[in-house]
Amino acid sequence: MAAAAERRHVHLCLTDHRDRTYTLHSVDVEPLFQSEPEPEPEAMDVGVPLPPPAVPPHPSGIPDATTALNFHLLGGDRIVSIDELRRTLICDAANGAIRAGPTVGAEKYHTISASVPAGDGDGDNLYVLDHIPSERRSCFEALHYVPDRDDWYWHDLPQPPYVQDPGYGGSQVLSHAVAGAAIWTYVDGVGTYSFHTARRAWRKEGDWALPFRGKAEYVPGCNLWFGISSSPDRRLCAADLNTATASSPPEVRGVWEDFRPPREWFWNTSAIVHLGCGRLCTVRFFATDPTDKRWRKRCPVAVITALEVQVQHDGDGAQRIQMVRRRSTCIKLSNYNASVYWIL
Repeated sequence: MAAAAERRHVHLCLTDHRDRTYTLHSVDVEPLFQSEPEPEPEAMDVGVPLPPPAVPPHPSGIPDATTALNFHLLGGDRIVSIDELRRTLICDAANGAIRAGPTVGAEKYHTISASVPAGDGDGDNLYVLDHIPSERRSCFEALHYVPDRDDWYWHDLPQPPYVQDPGYGGSQVLSHAVAGAAIWTYVDGVGTYSFHTARRAWRKEGDWALPFRGKAEYVPGCNLWFGISSSPDRRLCAADLNTATASSPPEVRGVWEDFRPPREWFWNTSAIVHLGCGRLCTVRFFATDPTDKRWRKRCPVAVITALEVQVQHDGDGAQRIQMVRRRSTCIKLSNYNASVYWIL
């Protein structure tokens, strides 16, 4: 059995449309890793209840707003939320403590984020980029901890260079990953760019796309990045960003089926979480009512699958990756939690 991971919880941030609140639920996934491997990708524990909120429900503060908050992971179990009034809250899901943070420089509606270790060793810094970057306002900011002041501060960062291109009309960031001190982002129809956090500079990596959708996670033990594939089957895949060149994308080093849903289920959101020590969890949301063809949101569930990356070396020294599937759990959600999710 692998050593204890750095984290044992997957955090689910859900909307509750009954009273316009947001709830944060911490799912203990350690028991999933204690079971024997389950090779059948359709096997799962069913009827598992959603854990109670780790912190009190967070009101949006804006009437009739159902996407007023964005949630971001700031290393470990610390979670940062930003609302449309530029207010920041920093929550420690491990003990339920909440504190007010600094006001963000510009409104944030729909964003992606990356937590990057600070160069001075003082924890992590949080980098937040608009899902559709624009030159009309500050679209890229970072939350830094300042030891001398014992507090957090937002800092404006250089905009991606493509927002100044004459033909740019606004494109989505479809995937991103942290590679050392750099944040890689693939922008639909634009290409892949990286931002070096120490040099505070952007660079174009190529016109190609990253092979993921959403956030990819780096696993040091095998020097690969794992994420949900951009292919229609949405399988788990691994790629080596170090093999990318200006003319060719990163090499894909493996594709696996982590979970096989019933045929009548409808896909929704999928993401991957790295817990440390080669342990991963895929989190997939589905609608399970096949009779609801209009909204495809009825009877939602979240399926969490525990996976363990094992590295083997052939006689010639070549690295071979084996993905061990431990266990899947199916958490039933309310229809009031059927539209907006954050997976941390």
